[in-house]
Amino acid sequence: MPLYGLLLTLYIPSVPENFYARYSLFYLNPEIKTSFLSLFTIFTILAPGLSLLMLRLNKTVSSLGLEDKEERKYPIAITAFYFFLMYGFLMYQQQGNIPEVLIATSLGGFLSAVMCLIITRWTKISLHAMGVGSLLGFIIAYFQSQSYFEMNIVYFVILMGIITTTSRLILNKHTLKQIGLGYGLGFFVQLLTIFLYSQV
Repeated sequence: MPLYGLLLTLYIPSVPENFYARYSLFYLNPEIKTSFLSLFTIFTILAPGLSLLMLRLNKTVSSLGLEDKEERKYPIAITAFYFFLMYGFLMYQQQGNIPEVLIATSLGGFLSAVMCLIITRWTKISLHAMGVGSLLGFIIAYFQSQSYFEMNIVYFVILMGIITTTSRLILNKHTLKQIGLGYGLGFFVQLLTIFLYSQV
């Protein structure tokens, strides 16, 4: 989901309130956009995906669908680790040129995963719902710094969330409570992390 958010904000026009490149993802240099896309692809898709595959091959998890609540703690912890690595990498590279929203969303991803790991001790929170909730939180938080943006993006992300969460219910993968918990956690952690980070 972080990669979807990045694609939507990098390539669909928006105008920042403060007209510096680091306040707008759309106006970044094309080479820099490619670098950020590569970074997010590695840390949020390839590395976690390969790690999950390794867990399946060594039988730490019985299914890639992570049906068992107890088995979920390993891939969630690994995901948190990769988000923290990405956050640390961006912070290390930060010299006033990296958009703060990307640093903040990396931190938000880490915090969401840690909180999800804690909650998983009691219930099988919906990771799909948390993902689409995080996406909406990121989009809304980012657009607060833009004087112009395509409102259709927000509608699209909301629709994506409805389709995703409804499908999880229809497939009987989660209860309504588990889906609501995941969506709310993802949404509010991203929204608040980006907002608070911008105030520091």
